[in-house]
Amino acid sequence: MKAIGEIPVPVYVIPGNHDHGAMGTVWHQSYFLEERLTLAPNLHLLVEAVLVELEEVILLPCPLLRRHVNSDLTEWLRSGAEIYQGLANKPA
Repeated sequence: MKAIGEIPVPVYVIPGNHDHGAMGTVWHQSYFLEERLTLAPNLHLLVEAVLVELEEVILLPCPLLRRHVNSDLTEWLRSGAEIYQGLANKPA
C-alpha cells in the first residue's frame, strides 16, 4: 500500500481471478480498508461494472466478483448504447 500511495497519480484496480471481489475477500477486510485510507488514498477499487469517466480516459471495468463465473463479464459493454450516451459529443 505504501508503494501505491507514493505513486503521484490515481491507481485503479479491479478484482480478478486470483483476488475476486466477493464479500470476505481481501478487498473487504478492515485492515485493507484502513491501510488503503491511510497509505494509499490514490487507490480506487472498481467493484462495479459501470463506466468510470475521468478527465482524459474512460474506464470500462469488468470486475470478477466471485471465484467461478460462467457468464460474460463484458456483456454490459454491449447491452445498450445508453451507457455511452453523452460521450460522443465530448471533444477528443
